[in-house]
Parts: sequence; C-alpha cells; structure tokens
Amino acid sequence: MNLPTQTPAEATARIAELERRCEMLETVINELPVTVWVKDAAGRYLVVNNFHCQIVDRPREDFIGKTSFDLFPLTDALRFAERDRKMMESGLAMETEDEHNNVDAHGREFWMAARRFPLTLPSGERIILNVGREITERHNAEVRQKELHEQLEQAHAKINTELSVALAMQVAILPAGFPTMLGCLGAARMMAATTMGGDFYDFIPLPDGKIGLVIADVSGKGVPAAFFMAVTRTTLRHLAASASGPGHCLQLTNDVLCAQNPLELFVTVFYAVFCPVTGQLTYANAGHNPPYLRSAEGRVKPLDAVSDLVLGMGPETFQQHTEQLGPGDLLILYTDGVTESFDTAAQPYGEARLLELLTQQEKTHPEQFVEAIFSSVNGFAVGAPQADDITVAVMAWQLTP
Repeated sequence: MNLPTQTPAEATARIAELERRCEMLETVINELPVTVWVKDAAGRYLVVNNFHCQIVDRPREDFIGKTSFDLFPLTDALRFAERDRKMMESGLAMETEDEHNNVDAHGREFWMAARRFPLTLPSGERIILNVGREITERHNAEVRQKELHEQLEQAHAKINTELSVALAMQVAILPAGFPTMLGCLGAARMMAATTMGGDFYDFIPLPDGKIGLVIADVSGKGVPAAFFMAVTRTTLRHLAASASGPGHCLQLTNDVLCAQNPLELFVTVFYAVFCPVTGQLTYANAGHNPPYLRSAEGRVKPLDAVSDLVLGMGPETFQQHTEQLGPGDLLILYTDGVTESFDTAAQPYGEARLLELLTQQEKTHPEQFVEAIFSSVNGFAVGAPQADDITVAVMAWQLTP
C-alpha cells in the first residue's frame, strides 16, 4: 500500500489543524449546558466538561484518571460500576432517564437525570458517553407535589371520617321505630344521596294518645341541608305538643326558621296528627309531595290539599285539613327522591309508576311496604347515580293479619 507522502510543512499544518479541531470540540463540550463525561473500559474518567464540574462543585482534576471508587461512597461506586459493566457487555444504551441523588463537595444534595451510551472508537477502544442534566428543582417540586397529595388524601380521609360520624349522628336522631300505639303500625327509611341528607321523617307521641307524623325535604344537599334538617326537626318536635294543630305548628316552626336562616334554605313539610282511637287524620302541607292513602280494598288516592308555601322563606299561615281513615288503611309518605329517581336513560321513576306499585302491592305491613317501594325504585335506577335523598314512611291503622 502506497501512503501519500507529506512534506514536513504539510505534516506540521495537518497536526495543527487536528489540534485546532480538538480544541474546538473541547470548547463546545465545555460550553454545553448539560453534563458530559466519558469513561474508559476500566471506569476511569477521560473527559469531564465544565458544566459537570460546576454541578458537583469539584475541579476537573478530581475526576480525570479516577474511578467511581475514588469519588463516591462504596455502595454507590459498586452500583455505578455494575451498571457500566452491563452496558459494556450488552453494548446497549440506557434509553430511559436514570435519576439518582448526588452530594457535592459541600454536602449539597442534588439530583441528576442522565443518558449513557456505550461506544466503540475506530481504534477498538470501548468507552461510555454520559449526557445529563440537573433536575433538582423538578425533583423537589415532584416531592412537594407528592407530599401535598398525601396531605390532601389525609385531609379527605379525615373529612370522610367526620362526615361518616355526622351521618351516623343524623341517622341516630331519626326514630328507630314506630311508637307503641294501640291499633297502629309504622315503618320508615331514609337513604341519603350524599354523605349527609336533607330529608327527614319523624313519629312524635302527642298528648291524648295521638301521634304526629312528619316527612320533610330540605332544599339542597350535603352538610348545609343536613344542619337545616336538624334545626327544622328539633323545632317542629318542640312545638308540636303546644300547637293547636298541624297548621299552627307549621306556622310556628316557619317563624323560627325564618329568624335563623342565613343560607336562605327552605324545607317542604307534610305534618299530620293522627288519633288511633277514632282514625281521624288532621294535616297541613307546606309544599310537600301529597302522601297517598290506600284503603283496605287496595284503592289509592292522594291527599291533594297541598300549599305552595314552604318553610323558611317568610311569614305564612297554613291551612288544615281532615281525612277519616278506615280499618286497614295505609298512609304512605314519601319525598320526591322516589318519583325523581332516574334510570340510565335519564327517565324518571314518576308518579304513575309509584301509583301502580301502591295499588298492586299485596303485602300491607308497613315494613314490607317500605321495602317494596325501595326495592322498586332501586331496581329501576340500577346503574344510575342517586340524584336525591329518598325517604319513605308508612303507617297502617287497625291492620288485620
């Protein structure tokens, strides 16, 4: 093979050009805003750029010709050496960012993300090229975000626990059962749409052996509605014994609520007084769904007298009405969460479906009646979110087995 001949001047110029190019390459590497270093097959640093030296706060002399065992704790050095060995053997680059923490000469902890490539030079020598960047700010932000997320989860857990306790307390203030009363049977259930509900029912023992029957629905949902529900129930129950009748009781309750209603909530209420001796039902309705009366023969009719007025919006008076129950009759009270339950096609349960159920229902014990209504509504709305609180109360008079 004939090599081209060069004069001494040409050879000197060629060497000078190569040195200029090497200096240029070194300048470029040193000016890059990323960390760059090169190791040989023995793990010794051959090249370390200025940015890397600035990041770790060490001079270049600390690296050149040294290995990880000269610079890092033994545990880290062993890990770095094993990683380099695997790269050399496989010849595969690290395609994913390798994030790890480091400590500079002053003890400052910082984080780097790097990509490493095993290369084979024309001479056959194997080297590892590392290109990386500092991600301390990003890492700290992610750590802080994680901490905030954990704090948020803890806060949510605490709130959920407190709401669960509040719901248990709310359920506890509702009557656990119907008062023992000759000739009367009753049952009720409330299922909140959210953690806490705005519906309530009540059975109130009154003088002369009578009983007060209440069902109500507060506007809105959640904690505000639940508190307003508690105030309404407590107020109505307190006033029931001294009021001259259901209409008077609703008027007195409304006056109290209007005086302490900063959130401007309102509540619909059906309140009735029943005499188990005569079967007479006296009632007043403040904007609530009219209850149904089912005769012993299965005929169903609504108690149509409904006032458009609700409690909590301003001074009002409420008309009073009377209905005579017969032996075996059932009074069915409910909130609009029953008729306004929706299926997955956004179709409502509706009054017609409820009326059909009340007419065809064979079992007439109040507990069975309540169960039948809830079963029908839940079956209709299966798969759809519950849109509103659902409450049902049923009373039977002189029911025969």
